[in-house]
Amino acid sequence: MTISIIIPVYNCAAYIKGCIRSIQEQSCQDWDCICVNDGSSDESGEILREIAAADPRIRIIEQENQGQSVARNTGLNEVTGDYICFVDADDYIHPRMLELLLHAVKTTSAPLAGCDIGATSKIYAPIAENNLGFIKTTLSHTPLQAYMSQRRIATSVSTKIYHRSLIEHLRFIPGIFFEDAVWTVHLMARIPSYAHVQATLYYYYCNPDSTMRSRWNEHKTESVIHVIDAIHDDIASLSPEEMPQVARHILNPHVKMIFNRIKKLPTKEQDKHWLHLTPLLQRLFSANKISYTGLKLKHRLRLWRLLRA
Repeated sequence: MTISIIIPVYNCAAYIKGCIRSIQEQSCQDWDCICVNDGSSDESGEILREIAAADPRIRIIEQENQGQSVARNTGLNEVTGDYICFVDADDYIHPRMLELLLHAVKTTSAPLAGCDIGATSKIYAPIAENNLGFIKTTLSHTPLQAYMSQRRIATSVSTKIYHRSLIEHLRFIPGIFFEDAVWTVHLMARIPSYAHVQATLYYYYCNPDSTMRSRWNEHKTESVIHVIDAIHDDIASLSPEEMPQVARHILNPHVKMIFNRIKKLPTKEQDKHWLHLTPLLQRLFSANKISYTGLKLKHRLRLWRLLRA
């Protein structure tokens, strides 16, 4: 029951040792790790080679910088395990994460299991295995509904373990940010059941230079628009009866995210972003891919103004 772990690595020299150490300290040792060095310009490659030389379970693939999606896809092309999970290079995992997620999929027969995610500002330090207390696993037979209604089910692909047969032909959209949402919704709409381990097993490092925290730009706006398009078209073709709830709980909140991020920019920069966003939203609205449903009044007013600009 080998688990193949995929780590996309780009300029993470300060964090990658801790990330891999958290994997090496797993209670479940039946794993192999594929580190895709996505054209790092810092010492990440050198650190990876040093670690791999001492641990044959760790394999390094070198490629020119093409972004996280392509790096993950490269890893997917090389997996050999029965199960697959993703870990980001600046994050780390609880020493029992693989054990508990693997136990969840085996005992429930779910093809996909996930866990809670915790934010941290600390680089990895050893975690006691017995610090979890009582662990509850829930099983949902309507995964997409559970994803939309339960905030603890993370969008991140890195908080989950997947049966290889489930994703061996699935790939991430290259060249965009926030690609996790498309991947997760696609799977949740298609799997017969989802098991969730109610314990914080994945630790997200609050890196100020990460995609989520770095300065907003027009490419990020376009990426969110791409995500909305992709999710809408996917679900509309598969389960059109789900679209009202998908719009309310997934698509419209992505519009809200764009609004919130632009509002955090200096006032003098916001005008060009609103101008860039306006025709994109007008296209989505005219195609019935977004609506006012579920938005707060301030976001409804903003959307109303942009649609009439």
